[in-house]
Amino acid sequence: PKYPVKVEYAIVLFTFFLLRELECATAEFAGLTLDPRKQTVNMFLSVSKNDPRALGCDRVWGCVCPDAGAPDPRACPFHAAEALVAYLTLVFGDAVKEEGFPLFPNKRGCAVSAEVMLELIVDIATFFGEPIKNKAGQNRFGKHSWRATGAVHLGECGVEVHTIMLMGRWRCTVVLLDSRA
Repeated sequence: PKYPVKVEYAIVLFTFFLLRELECATAEFAGLTLDPRKQTVNMFLSVSKNDPRALGCDRVWGCVCPDAGAPDPRACPFHAAEALVAYLTLVFGDAVKEEGFPLFPNKRGCAVSAEVMLELIVDIATFFGEPIKNKAGQNRFGKHSWRATGAVHLGECGVEVHTIMLMGRWRCTVVLLDSRA
């Protein structure tokens, strides 16, 4: 109950939009725009480490489903956003239109803290039997886990590194590190 509702859709959006845990926690429902005709989702993020003037940024994804007749909200950012919006609207009604309503609320409609977003990552890893610590005793998962997962996924899908760097707002070559090493 403390985690975001419809976590399966949230994770798709976390990874495709290369979000930090704080961006996941502070994203607002009003910051998400769907264009069903173009099958695109636009997400405005007001919090960013690389945004000292707090201007925010917009990012857009289109449908990535391989079969246009078989939408997959567990793998496509547009369809995940569409399914999440439909669920939130059904469950929370007009509350989603209130200023500051979270995009990834818990079952009570409250924002999920950045700390709980981190707990979610660890709980998922634990569920799948992943070790939480590396050989040196350091945590394997942290604030950038969704970003790293998304970057690896995009790279494996053939997205060029430079494009991933732009999407993730990386100004350094950290995206080039091989997490499997």
